[in-house]
Amino acid sequence: MRRALLLVMLMLPLLAHAAFAIPPMPHEFHGIVVIDRQYAPVGTLVEVWDTEGVRCGSFALREPGFYGSLSCRGDDLTTAVDEGPRPGETVRFIVEGVRVETASMLWESGGFGEVNLLLGPVDGLELIRKPARVSTDMSHQLNRLLLFSMLFALTSGLSAWLVLPRGGRHD
Repeated sequence: MRRALLLVMLMLPLLAHAAFAIPPMPHEFHGIVVIDRQYAPVGTLVEVWDTEGVRCGSFALREPGFYGSLSCRGDDLTTAVDEGPRPGETVRFIVEGVRVETASMLWESGGFGEVNLLLGPVDGLELIRKPARVSTDMSHQLNRLLLFSMLFALTSGLSAWLVLPRGGRHD
């Protein structure tokens, strides 16, 4: 019995670390893609990169000229690996291998923003505006956030339950 209790006590820090190691929510981007005064065709690849050269997300157009929701995953600060941008870091957009000059776009956990990507001449171009839609991808991400929150609550409660004494004196 004492060995089992000792084993549980040794495992508690690992459980606590796992409970707090929740990665940041991605920043979601959407917008219009125009190449040489034409809406980009279906299949056009849009990528987002951080300043360290790490690709944090990509999206292949499913309808002409419109992308999103493109999830850009951020850096999990609890790991040694650079998985993406940190809060406040500038991100760059690449369309079919060509860097697109955009206004400075800063990454934030759980952010949502419109970035229109225009390549080539755009004088005289009239853009069709479409309202942003929450895609099924976004719905899945919200479900994952809910699941992570529930797991966090359960593991925190389990840790407290294992550590707190049962009945009797609390000294």
